[in-house]
Amino acid sequence: GKWEVVYASAVFLHFTDEDFSSALQNIHAALVKDGKLVFSVIERDGELTEDQPLGLPRYFRYFQADELRAKLERANFLVTDIRETIYKDKNWLYVMAEKKEK
Repeated sequence: GKWEVVYASAVFLHFTDEDFSSALQNIHAALVKDGKLVFSVIERDGELTEDQPLGLPRYFRYFQADELRAKLERANFLVTDIRETIYKDKNWLYVMAEKKEK
């Protein structure tokens, strides 16, 4: 079936650019007409891989609002809101987008 909303809190910040683009395509296909995509990422430049207590690497990809808007538009989403907030000493972007028909 199709979904009305996809919500991804602090998920896409662990995706490479290629994986993020692929995820947007898959989400677009899974949403109903005018379906919503809501997600959050850390606002910053660059990327980082750090070791975690279990000894496994953890990847972070950071974003800027303009870059996100462009990526979403290329994936046929209309950005309806991007809000900046601070949580646990990090700048976060909360994004709301709506599926556009191709």
